[in-house]
Amino acid sequence: MKKEYSEIRLTHRKDGRWWFQAHPQDSPTCVFSVQEATQYLHKSRRQIYRYIQPEFLAPLFPEYDLSDLNAGRFRNLIINRILEWGSLKQVKWLMRRYLKKDVRRAIREDGQRFLSNRALTFWSFYFKEALSPSWRTRKKNPWQH
Repeated sequence: MKKEYSEIRLTHRKDGRWWFQAHPQDSPTCVFSVQEATQYLHKSRRQIYRYIQPEFLAPLFPEYDLSDLNAGRFRNLIINRILEWGSLKQVKWLMRRYLKKDVRRAIREDGQRFLSNRALTFWSFYFKEALSPSWRTRKKNPWQH
């Protein structure tokens, strides 16, 4: 019989082991690998990896509980925050975690909102993503012709 897990949390502790928690009131269960977690949860590897956020991303998301950030659901937020404020280690993780098309899409959809002019120009050049005109390129006073 399969169990349904609605609030899954996976944490990677300093001892190198993964800990699984189905609900906030449950005690964590030790799982030794992602493969073991897939068998235990009856989910695919892709679904499991969406719940994994490394601890070195925590300084970029002080207003969020890192275990609540789903890498699939909050893709644009995570990508743009790392591109704006991330260190080399965080950017390398981003490049391994997401496909280039996902990063390009995040820049195209939300880059003008989340990224500074400098970061937006650099990353759009790096990923060869053409920028559409935005409010940043308009005149200071929209009422003047």
